[in-house]
Amino acid sequence: MVFRAMGGTGWAPVLSLPEAVAHPVAGEPAQTFQLEATIVQSNKPFRLLLQLLIRMEGDREHLLTLPLRSLRETISITLPARPITIDLDPEFMTVRRIARQRCRRCSLTMSPIGADRS
Repeated sequence: MVFRAMGGTGWAPVLSLPEAVAHPVAGEPAQTFQLEATIVQSNKPFRLLLQLLIRMEGDREHLLTLPLRSLRETISITLPARPITIDLDPEFMTVRRIARQRCRRCSLTMSPIGADRS
């Protein structure tokens, strides 16, 4: 009931990553890439720290913490390998809305305390 009441008030950021481009860095070893990405908040901007997990070729990962201060933030970072994926808030540390389609339904089965669970 509490979440339903808060749902329309804009209490949580809605985040997206509409743009991400990686280019090889000239003059650097062939595996060095420059990643440029844009993170967008819809509705009103929230000031928060957002983690990004960048997965790269060769099973490499880079965890980046980015301060968000406006509706649109752009990052540029040099990476030691070609980036493959970017996960916004990989550990769900930011309070945010999650699209209904992404939520998995689950059921809770309760047993009386002390009941045999064999």
